[in-house]
Amino acid sequence: MRPNCGRVAAASGDFVTVFFVPIYFTFTGLRTSIGDWRLRGLGLVSRHRRGGCFAKWVGAYFAARGSSLGHAQSAMLGYMMNTRGLMELIVINVGLDLGVISPKVFTMLVIMAIVSTVITTPALRYYCASRPGRSSP
Repeated sequence: MRPNCGRVAAASGDFVTVFFVPIYFTFTGLRTSIGDWRLRGLGLVSRHRRGGCFAKWVGAYFAARGSSLGHAQSAMLGYMMNTRGLMELIVINVGLDLGVISPKVFTMLVIMAIVSTVITTPALRYYCASRPGRSSP
């Protein structure tokens, strides 16, 4: 590897994080239309979000317990599996562009990605604080 490659990669990584990521999130937000949803539709979004988060959490939790991890570590792993964020937004934007998903499904998946990412930090802080000798992340 060339001597300057590491410095260039680090500098460009910072630029991408500071410049392009906020633009991408703004682009995704502008394509999301919550105004088209009625009360019944928002209930559907909430049910799908809870079901999707719960199913992923349970699968990761019991897999971790089967691998002899403790309750707190297994729960933290389950919450970390729910963090979708940027990767899911990329996939659903491509799906919307290709016509694979409708704008309503796109909005539902954006809400699910944001909520499941937002709940991760409080959940991890709770489980990290409950473990002796650990500080909050």
